[in-house]
Amino acid sequence: MKPKHFLLGILTIGAVLMLAMYLADLKPAAPLEAIVDAGEYAAELQKFRQEKNEYFRENQESPLASTQNFDSLPYYAADLNWRIRTLLQLTGDTALYPMAMTDGKEEKFLRYGRVDFVVNEIPLSLYLFRHKEAADEEKLFLPFTDATNGEGTYAGGRYLDVDPPESDTITIDFNLAYNPYCAYSSKYSCPVPPRENHLSVPVKAGEKDFPKDVLSTLPHAAR
Repeated sequence: MKPKHFLLGILTIGAVLMLAMYLADLKPAAPLEAIVDAGEYAAELQKFRQEKNEYFRENQESPLASTQNFDSLPYYAADLNWRIRTLLQLTGDTALYPMAMTDGKEEKFLRYGRVDFVVNEIPLSLYLFRHKEAADEEKLFLPFTDATNGEGTYAGGRYLDVDPPESDTITIDFNLAYNPYCAYSSKYSCPVPPRENHLSVPVKAGEKDFPKDVLSTLPHAAR
C-alpha cells in the first residue's frame, strides 16, 4: 500500500522516507468534523482507531519491529470539546521554515497559517505547516507539544494532519492527535514540534504514550 499523503517527513537511518500514518483506505467512514452527536462521533472514532491498530499489527510498513505482543494503541476517550473550529490566518510566508529533526538534521516546510483558540479561558495559538514537496490538496502538518508530554503522552510531542480549509475556518481535532514513528522505534527520526507550537494546557485527547513495558516485550524492537 502506498501512503496517502506526505505528512510526517520521517527520516530513517541512511535514507529519507516520506511516510504517512494514514493510508488511502485508513480513514473514518464519515467525516468526523461533520458529526455533532457525541455517541456517533465516539463510535466512528473507535472504528478508525481499530483500523489503525490493524495497520500496526498487519502492515509490513508498521513502525513496530515486531507485532508479536502488540494488541492496541492507547488513547484518551473521545471528547468533542477538543474538536475546535476556528479561523485560519494565512501567514503569507514564502521563505521555507527549517524544522529540526530528532537526528539533528532539518526538513524544510512552509509555515502555512496560524490558528488562535481558547481553552479553559487560556488563549492559545498554533502554526500549521506544509512540506516543501507537498501538493496543495494534501493535508497540513501540525506538530505540537502540550502539558501532558512525558506525563501520559509521548515526551517528544504529537502530530495532527489537518485538511486544508475551503474557507477561512478550519477544524483542529485533537482526538486525532498521534505519535511520531520515533515513539515506537529509534530507527526513525521525526520532526520536532517548534517551540511556538507548545500548548501550556494538558491536551487529554488523541493517542497516549506507547507503554515502554509493551515496547520492551516486542522481539528485536529497536530501543
